[in-house]
Amino acid sequence: MPPRPPKISASLLEGYSEFIARAGLDIAMLLPKAKLRPDDLTDMDRQLDLNRVALLMHLAAERAGRPGLGLEWANAYRRGASGVLGYLLMHAPNAQAALKDVKRYVSLLLHPVDVRYEEGAETGVLSWRFPDTLTAPRAQLATFLMGALVVRLRDIVGPSWFPHRLELEHYELDCRPITERTLGRNILYNREHNAIHMIWKNLTKVSANTDHRLFKLITDLAERY
Repeated sequence: MPPRPPKISASLLEGYSEFIARAGLDIAMLLPKAKLRPDDLTDMDRQLDLNRVALLMHLAAERAGRPGLGLEWANAYRRGASGVLGYLLMHAPNAQAALKDVKRYVSLLLHPVDVRYEEGAETGVLSWRFPDTLTAPRAQLATFLMGALVVRLRDIVGPSWFPHRLELEHYELDCRPITERTLGRNILYNREHNAIHMIWKNLTKVSANTDHRLFKLITDLAERY
């Protein structure tokens, strides 16, 4: 019996059609090439084939001639657009809680995925690996996911923050300016997994945006899924 295809929530594509239009592309031309339909981008409760979404992002960047398009999408992606996990990240008391929530609830958005959170004497590290069944070009998808996470952590820690170190599964893209603006400079490529390393003082810095009561309510809701 062949393995089931990996899935990704359509909520991670909320607003993508409009973003692609602003990039000068016609989403209607790209969707059939990735074996997706227009309603795949409007039904936010739908689970989509991860390979098809990765291919769509790859084709869009290729057609636009913009290797950093995945990072552009990460910066444009609306806060809270990914549902429960998005709202947890918006209201997390600190980055440590945010990373633990990603580890615990990422399966609501992407599955299967091997995700881990580990703490050492100096850093906390969130790492994840895409499943072997992801065979489509992944660099645009991977930079979008990492970029969106870094942007949300920056909302918590402060506007000048960058990760202590990042690791990415794929090769370096030819888009250094937006990479450095979004992810920073300390990035290792072609790694066995994707990972974000944060030092303790940034992990535990209290967020100015936190709402403890709302955070608890959203956590209770996430537990019901």
